[in-house]
Amino acid sequence: MAAFNFILSESARNLIRNRGSFLLSTIVQAICLLLFSLFVLITINIFRFIGGAQRRIEVYAFLYDKADSTSLMENIRLLRGVADVRYVSKEEALAELKEELKETTSLVEVLGKNPLPASFRIQLEPGSRTLEELERIEEKISILPGIREVWSGKEIIRRLAKAVRLVIGIDIALLVIVAISIVFISFQTVESTILLRSREIEIMRLVGASESTVRSPFLLEGLVQGFAGGIIASLLVTAFYQITAVQTQIIVFPYLTLFVTNIVFGCILGLIGSNIALTRILK
Repeated sequence: MAAFNFILSESARNLIRNRGSFLLSTIVQAICLLLFSLFVLITINIFRFIGGAQRRIEVYAFLYDKADSTSLMENIRLLRGVADVRYVSKEEALAELKEELKETTSLVEVLGKNPLPASFRIQLEPGSRTLEELERIEEKISILPGIREVWSGKEIIRRLAKAVRLVIGIDIALLVIVAISIVFISFQTVESTILLRSREIEIMRLVGASESTVRSPFLLEGLVQGFAGGIIASLLVTAFYQITAVQTQIIVFPYLTLFVTNIVFGCILGLIGSNIALTRILK
């Protein structure tokens, strides 16, 4: 208990003595964690948008005028990965087009006759909304007699896949940069504290203080710095969300996840930075 009280008192003494340096380092850590949190928040919402876009993906199969729609529908329903098939007549397709064009429906009426073919709107099972599955289903449908053309939206899926890879790559790069930055900040802060107290540390060793007793106050300093930086970053990202939520209602904000991640991430990196400084100086 006495050792624990000593560690707490020494840590508090270090923080008070170097409060200016501690405060500055904590703010810089908080800014690093804030930038990471903001990008994580953006990433979560991008993935939410991509997931919604994938759920809306349908395959459109356009029919020749004399195609047997009943037989075709039965054959398409049998394909693996197909969840539902809806027949859209020429008249329904024209009505939908007029609804979308609204004020400019006169452009369609100039044509005189209905130029749109009948079609099938094919919904896919969740596991079949990948690029490979779309290409497979499109190929199977396109060879059926009576099918004029098939559009599956695979180009959209291809672009979404590229966007996912890009976002993940940026996330990893930012995570590495933030981690290195926080470790370096903790290292610099603890290193300066150790150098200032090098004489006291030497005296503690001479009177028989254990290595853990000497190191613990500095490790605790790095832990507190990381904890404080995580708290500040969480408060700042929450404020950002509150301001942004006024402008849009589509943002998903996993407050608890970001809060815990910031604190845990800050504490771990603070300890790592402190330990590197201790290992480098207290040999």
